[in-house]
Parts: sequence; structure tokens; C-alpha cells
Amino acid sequence: MATMIAHPKPIKDPAALIASIIRYADAHYARENWLVARDFLSLAVEIDPGYPRLLGSLGSIQFQLQEYPAACTSFSAAVRRNPDDPDLHIQLAMVHSKLDHPGAAEAALNRALGLRPDDPTTLRLLADSKRDQGRYQEAGAIYGKLINRHPDQVGVFLSLAKCFFKLGDREGTQAALELVLTLDPNNEIARENLATLQATGSGPCTVTLQTRPTMPTSNVEHGLVAAANVARDWVTSPYYSDAEKWTWIFWDPISSFKRLFDKLPAGKLVDLACGHGRHSEKLLNLGRTVIALDIVPENITATQERLRGRPNFAAHRCNGVDFQPVADKSMDAIICYDAMVHFDCDVVHSYLRDAVRILRPGGMGLFHHSNYDGSPAAIHYGQNPHARNFMTARLFAHFAHKEGCSIIEQQIIPWGDVPALDCISLFQV
Repeated sequence: MATMIAHPKPIKDPAALIASIIRYADAHYARENWLVARDFLSLAVEIDPGYPRLLGSLGSIQFQLQEYPAACTSFSAAVRRNPDDPDLHIQLAMVHSKLDHPGAAEAALNRALGLRPDDPTTLRLLADSKRDQGRYQEAGAIYGKLINRHPDQVGVFLSLAKCFFKLGDREGTQAALELVLTLDPNNEIARENLATLQATGSGPCTVTLQTRPTMPTSNVEHGLVAAANVARDWVTSPYYSDAEKWTWIFWDPISSFKRLFDKLPAGKLVDLACGHGRHSEKLLNLGRTVIALDIVPENITATQERLRGRPNFAAHRCNGVDFQPVADKSMDAIICYDAMVHFDCDVVHSYLRDAVRILRPGGMGLFHHSNYDGSPAAIHYGQNPHARNFMTARLFAHFAHKEGCSIIEQQIIPWGDVPALDCISLFQV
């Protein structure tokens, strides 16, 4: 049964009323009161049904509550009101996938690609959808396109191997699996499938190719949903204005961050999850060339306005799981401070994996992430101390090793009154 919400005291300004309701929704969302948060957002949508971000936030909560028909209605309305937002089309596609509407999901993904051509995450979702429908020829063509752009993606090669196998192409299957083992010599799926394939001789493909859950479809989908959910928590947050007065702490010569920052190579740098640009401004003042990235469009707008006219600077919206549209091997360093602590561990791993793509040989990254392992099954990270997501220094080091990176140093630090809550990891490709 839906929780009954009484309208707050009438306010003449509808925008102020909606802002007040969103604050109530945020508070209940952080306390894991999902149904109440959903109902507050529903109330806000009733007041202003034309606000796409409200509809998207409501759809996100409905998606997490597995209310897929309702989420479909919310995201569809959001898309109608803001048809130029590719992320809304992607989220609508995910809902259609859950509802077993493959045609509608594919149409939504194609619309997203029309707005953000050649986006690798969207292409991957589209290829996986075609693969799951048995359209192996079409899926294989998209996987091939992805491999041409990013030839080090193990999951794409595994999916391509399945397509080759289903199409009866034994040589193509074997070649794809061998390339997986070149990239990841310990990949059990590729090794076992290759052994099975070779044991059957040179006849047609009649054996069953094993595809265990390490196939990346769910990981890509989970990463996008997790990133979008975390991003929405901060759209209306007062954090950005509050954080300005604390910026100096990070750059104090005695701070752990500044000490490790000084070890980064000179040159071009990415400021990931830039917020309103407070660190980007400091980096420019230090003489850096900066590309600022954030998943929240309002943050990109704020950063662009703040740093308008500054040379050696650009700001782009990213998808929340990788560094697109930053070009391959174009950057010398990456920083992410006071943001990644809230990221799902799958999202942290995704960014670490793509860091290898954009960093030049010898390039470094400095990531400030959570070291909190108290509730790996928590429904919402906002319940944890200082809204830290599940992540640890050891897990980060494990991810780095898997992606071929070297850990230069990890500094475990307290946050507020909680000891050892965070970690600053310096790594090199």
C-alpha cells in the first residue's frame, strides 16, 4: 500500500514547494525509506509534470523497487519532455528490457545513439540486446565495431566469440577466445570454452558454449543504473555551495591528497566528477590543462560558467561509468576527489578500466574512494557513515591489478569522526 503523504503548507512559489518536497524525498531516500521517497517524488511530479529530471528520479526509484511498468511510464514521460537527453533513452531501454520488450528497448537505444553517436556503452547494450534475441550477425557487427575502437575489452571478445559460435564459425570462435587469453591469460571462461571447442575436432559447432554470469551485460547495466542513481542524489544537494569553503583543506601542503597529487606527472589532466568546478579552477591556477567531467548536466553548466574564457580548459558530460568522450592515450593524469567515495564498486572498477584507455604510458590516477566494508548488501549507500558506498583499499588494488595497473601508494584516511573510512589511491598505467 502506498504511503499517504500530506501536502506541505502551501507555498506561493511552486519552485520553492517542489524544492522542499525534493528535500523530504532525499532525506527519506538516504534513510532507505524508498516507498516514502517515491511518494514524495510522485507528489512533486503532480505539481510539475513537465520537469524531466523529477520524472527521471521517480523512474529510477521505481526501477529499484522493481515497479517496472510505473518506471516505464515515468521514463517515457521524461523522454517526451526532454527528447535530447541520451541517458533518459538508455534508462527507458533498460526498463523495456526488464519488461521483455526487446523492440522498444532497441528503439530507445537507437535514439540514444542518434544523440550520442558511437557511444561505446550504448553500442554495447544494443549489441547485447541483439545477442540475447539471437540476432548474432547484427550483434557481431556491433561487437566488431567496438573492438576496432577499444581492442582491449575482454567482455566484448567473449560476446563476439558466442556470436561466431552460434553462427557456426569455428575459426572465428577460436580466434576470439585466443584473443581473450592474450588479454587475460587467467580467464577461465575462455580457457574452458577453447578446450571444449578444440576437443570436438573440426566439425560443425554442435557443443554448448559456456557463458557464465561474468559476461558483461549485467555489469554494464548495473554500472549505468548505479551511476545514475548516485548522480540523482546530488542534483539538488546543498553540498556544492557548502564544499567551497573546505576546498583549501585538500590543497593544504600537509594534506594527504596534496602530497600524492604532487607525484602526478605534468601535462593534461582529467577532473572526474568535477561538481561546480572548484578543483578544476585550482588545477588551472596551477598551470594544468584540464578536462572536467561530470554525469550531472547542471554541474557541467555551472563549471563552464565558472571557468568561462579560461584557456586550456574543457568540460563535458560523461555517462557515469567511463571517461568518454576523452580520446585514447591523450591524458597524463586523472584526479577524483570527494566524489568517488559514493560510487558503487562496479562503477569504480569501470572507471579504473577506462583509465587505462585514456592515460598515456606512465600516466597516473589519484582516486579518493571509500574504504567502508560494513554493509556490502545495503540497499542504499546513504545509510552508511558519510554516505560511503561499499569499497575498500584492497578491492581497489585488486581491480588495479586486473587492469594491469601498478599501485604506487594508498593512504587510508579518516573522514569526520570515522577512522579509516576513506582511501586515496595513486596508481600508474
